[in-house]
Amino acid sequence: MEWETKRGFLEKRIEIFTDQIYVWDLHIVESSIWECHVLYFRIQDQSGSPVSPFKIREIEFISQEEHPVLGIPYYFIHPCQSNLLMNELKVKEKDRLQFLISMWQNNLGLKLL
Repeated sequence: MEWETKRGFLEKRIEIFTDQIYVWDLHIVESSIWECHVLYFRIQDQSGSPVSPFKIREIEFISQEEHPVLGIPYYFIHPCQSNLLMNELKVKEKDRLQFLISMWQNNLGLKLL
């Protein structure tokens, strides 16, 4: 499934098959505070129950806050160093979203593209 534009952000739902099925709801929102795109997500098991936070928080750069558009709790990859990294690597403005998606994909072990 490709990324879809809905309600002012990009959205994608993927299913991960391991010992059970996990459904990831992924949203990319442009943040005026961080001046870059931010990946918000939530994970549910096949019954629709959320994956418990301790399983997600094992990754240190993941936090939880209110989704800026939906107003409900979502996890997100903290963007504090994203712009700095892209500036240091001289990532062109037109390539920044693609760069971030690739970075998130590698860190989470998901196929996002």
